[in-house]
Amino acid sequence: MNFLKSTLCATLTASIALSAQADQMGAEYTSDKTQFEGYSIELINNCGVDVPNISANAYTIMQGETNTLRGWSHIRKASDSGEFANVKLEDSDYEISKKQYLENDSCNDVKTHNAVLLKKHSDWDHQHANGFEPKFFDKRLALGNIDKIILDIKINKVGSSIPTVKELTDAYSEYLSKEQIATLDKGKVNLSVAIFEATALNQSMASLNGETFVEIDQDKYFDKWIRVTIDAAKMNYYTELSYTPTDADPADYSDLAIKGLRLNPENNTGDVLRNFITDAWTKQHPELFKEISISIKKIEILVKDNAVTY
Repeated sequence: MNFLKSTLCATLTASIALSAQADQMGAEYTSDKTQFEGYSIELINNCGVDVPNISANAYTIMQGETNTLRGWSHIRKASDSGEFANVKLEDSDYEISKKQYLENDSCNDVKTHNAVLLKKHSDWDHQHANGFEPKFFDKRLALGNIDKIILDIKINKVGSSIPTVKELTDAYSEYLSKEQIATLDKGKVNLSVAIFEATALNQSMASLNGETFVEIDQDKYFDKWIRVTIDAAKMNYYTELSYTPTDADPADYSDLAIKGLRLNPENNTGDVLRNFITDAWTKQHPELFKEISISIKKIEILVKDNAVTY
């Protein structure tokens, strides 16, 4: 049994008690909202109990029987490059597959998508070693009509491995100053949530992206269901050509059709050791991996009132 299934089973006793409590307390609801720049985090109580119906103003990527999540994984421990030889788990634990869409005891047995997301701290090649990237080419979602992006998720302590600031310092103080290490990462869970147009995967064309970095304090939120709500108006918008970003004003792209969403593991700013030392970097520089075990209950895009999507 791989660790993802073990994680779900390990919470059985606690979830039975939670289910009994939920029967007494009623339907799922959120509380303890904390506002950050461009996004908020709330606790989800009674997870999965009498979940409200999908909003008419929502395009649902994943919830219940709807699951259009897709993704990728570069992780092969036995690959010739050896770049992932020291990851903590097995290849199958990093796969993005419908096989990982399972009933979850910690959320009243609703289905959740479970995976371990991995980000490199040293090399920019395959730095996002895996991730989610659903595309919706059959939908018409104009950028100017998008209001919020909502993710219901749980960061699991079992399966997560987040290098601490001390571990980063021990590994990289020979190459980076204390200030640079603080910029590299703070030892927290980080996720990048991005939306993009149809041509975004073609780096020979300048394509629009909108992105928000979400920081989750694992000391506060490990093993708790949370709702992350991202304000589309406050995302960082840029066009990208040959992996070079240029700031963009979303008002100039309000009619542009958004055709995909990307959920990546990240570090503090997105930069890795190689960004700091550039040509001095070699494969002999030590690699640290940030491994984030995540369960996803819902991803949806809320559109503005009276906005038309088809």
